[in-house]
Amino acid sequence: QVKIEVLSGSKRVAHFIFNGTASSKTNWFDDDRLMESSYADLEEDTCYTYSYLSEYVHFFE
Repeated sequence: QVKIEVLSGSKRVAHFIFNGTASSKTNWFDDDRLMESSYADLEEDTCYTYSYLSEYVHFFE
């Protein structure tokens, strides 16, 4: 599993949990891998997940 927590100061304000099994550094946050989120509407319409997270997630080789 891959977990992302969004913090405000030291308080968790949001989270996302993805299935990271057999994933790569660029597909672990695909919408079909989302297992749990603190945003109920993302679970219903997960196509928004990639565009939202891609603005904040940076990859390093």
